[in-house]
Amino acid sequence: MAEKDLEKFISAAKRKRGANWSTEEEIILIEEVLKFEDRLFGKMKGAGVKGKHGKIKEETWQSITDTLNSQFRNGRTSESLSKKYDNIKQRAKDKIDGIRRPKTGGGPPPAPLTQAEEALYQAMDTRPNIVGLVGGIDSDEPLACTAHSLSSTVVENDMCVEACASGDASNSHTDRRSTEKKKKKKVASREILEELEIENLKLENEKLAQEMKKLMLEQKKLETEEKKLQSELEFVEMKKSYMICKFNAEFPECLLNPTCT
Repeated sequence: MAEKDLEKFISAAKRKRGANWSTEEEIILIEEVLKFEDRLFGKMKGAGVKGKHGKIKEETWQSITDTLNSQFRNGRTSESLSKKYDNIKQRAKDKIDGIRRPKTGGGPPPAPLTQAEEALYQAMDTRPNIVGLVGGIDSDEPLACTAHSLSSTVVENDMCVEACASGDASNSHTDRRSTEKKKKKKVASREILEELEIENLKLENEKLAQEMKKLMLEQKKLETEEKKLQSELEFVEMKKSYMICKFNAEFPECLLNPTCT
């Protein structure tokens, strides 16, 4: 009986802690969330829609949870999936902000995006940051678009282009401007990454130059020590020859009789 209780305790502890997320599982989570993005983050209108929307979101998260659990069998909960998605999204935003607006005063370069963060960033970067029904605003986005009326208005800043327009307004002009903005953002991100790579190469070259200088100094030091040892050896040899000559001059009989002492 005690053995069964121990197994139950271990199983419960594993479920509570949760298995580590693999890269593949994170990417599947991103794909599933983006597939049902309008249900999860779109704003719905109408009487009594608040409770209905909450139920739709809950059912959608549970459906995504069932999909992941059927593939990876990690016993995830919808709450843990929602929290994991928010964490990936926030980390990706922080890293992109660090690349676009690097800190002054040096310091290490920003950490690279993981595969899941890269997938989420690319998906968000290929369309305007507005989802859901017409007139609805993504409540999960940190930047919001506000207007005094629902007429055709475009609000631009350095992070996103969001369009607030009525259902009858044409979106062709907005789509064109949004595409141009996305291209500029991609070019700017590419240029920033290239600049960071160049800076890293410069730092590596400087480091190599310092190492080479250090090696040259050590080589010169070794050569100096070698010359010093050679001079000392020559001096010892000369002293040895002198002592032999002096000894032979003082004791010539030893030359005739090598066994003398």
